[in-house]
Amino acid sequence: MLIMASCSDDSTAVRTVRSYTADSTLRINFGSYVTVPVTLDPVDAAYSDLTYSSSDESVVTVDKHGTCFGVEVGTATITVSGAGKTSQIAVEVYEITIGDLCQEVSGLTGLWEFKKDAPMKATVGTDLIPHFGDSDGNLGEISDAGYTVVDGLNAHDGCILTKQSTLFELKHGTDGMTYTFLIDAKRPSDPSDGQFTTFFNRSLDNSADQYIYWRRDGTLQVGGSAYRADASLYFSNDKWFRMVVVKDGPKNILKAYANATEIGSWETDTGGALPDQWALLNADDDGDDYPLYFTTVAFWNKALSDDEVKSLESL
Repeated sequence: MLIMASCSDDSTAVRTVRSYTADSTLRINFGSYVTVPVTLDPVDAAYSDLTYSSSDESVVTVDKHGTCFGVEVGTATITVSGAGKTSQIAVEVYEITIGDLCQEVSGLTGLWEFKKDAPMKATVGTDLIPHFGDSDGNLGEISDAGYTVVDGLNAHDGCILTKQSTLFELKHGTDGMTYTFLIDAKRPSDPSDGQFTTFFNRSLDNSADQYIYWRRDGTLQVGGSAYRADASLYFSNDKWFRMVVVKDGPKNILKAYANATEIGSWETDTGGALPDQWALLNADDDGDDYPLYFTTVAFWNKALSDDEVKSLESL
């Protein structure tokens, strides 16, 4: 009797590592995740077949899948073992901040990073002037009472948490018709949840309603109601986001980006226009200026291209 047997090759199965090669060095930006630079043989083997360890977990950590995290600026060594050999990878954790990236793009007129020792001091441009208003929406006296210095996105970031009726005079240094601004911010779920949250006011005495703001339905609105973008995929409470708005006066174009992705583009001659040179950050005349965390604000006196916006990366 002839017995026929067959076997199948499951092409989706993960194979065992026979060998590997490892780079000798690795650089990680502070606060970032990177996979250990090894090449597996076969290429569809599992990284977890190898073992990994860090010589200094206060600088860099590594998990069982070979994922490294830059904990602090400094140097350390990652040791990789498996398939009959051991390799060492020299690791440097460095730091490039969003402020550094902003300064690499020409036309920067203002950069504020809310550093813990001097939160109102400008990195580029003119220092912020903080006001603590009243329930009637008046500009209010110059005061530091309307914000608190807190931890930012990571341990090195400066950050403030505003109170309601807090506003900041900001010299953006543009004509208000052609500009780009960037904001790294976060809205706390309590007490800002379900409220309008203002980024900029269009009047310097805070007599006007909010002009660029995050609506309670999760949309971003710039100027009139026609310029509204669904940002719900990017903006949510208790989550950091990077927002960029580009106003190109000569081309009558207004664009909005969330985490380097364009979420709105409109043809308009005046929509999104800001006062010449100065504006009010986090300001509204009727109470729609609920608390926000701010860690970076930047302005350019030109309309950044799509490639320039992408160079500012995402959060």
